[in-house]
Amino acid sequence: CYTKMGSGYQLTFPGQTIAKNSGIKKGKVPSITINVEKRTGNKKVTLVQNLEVFGIDPKSFARTVQVNVAASTSISPLPGNGAGFQVLIQGNQINYVAQLLLDEFKILKKYIVGLEKAPKPPKKKN
Repeated sequence: CYTKMGSGYQLTFPGQTIAKNSGIKKGKVPSITINVEKRTGNKKVTLVQNLEVFGIDPKSFARTVQVNVAASTSISPLPGNGAGFQVLIQGNQINYVAQLLLDEFKILKKYIVGLEKAPKPPKKKN
């Protein structure tokens, strides 16, 4: 019987009580997605999705990034019914977003997609 059951998950956070059968979702845990896209004028923007799955408020996340990186941010809903929000950050900010998610929010690396797109630091010339 167990082998025929579908997968499911429930995320719990410290300091929260668990109600019976609340928050149980079907499927696998969705990953936080970080993408860099080019816009008009060869400008780059960083898009971050699925923050609310891990209990991160998109507004406070955008504000933290905006203050610490000095970049403009905006929040927009994702297409679909209750699909969540997307945070748009001006410039290629993958390194800072990854460091923020890993260190401050303690999200495991396996739940973050797009870290391989981070720009490599320039080589030092002697």
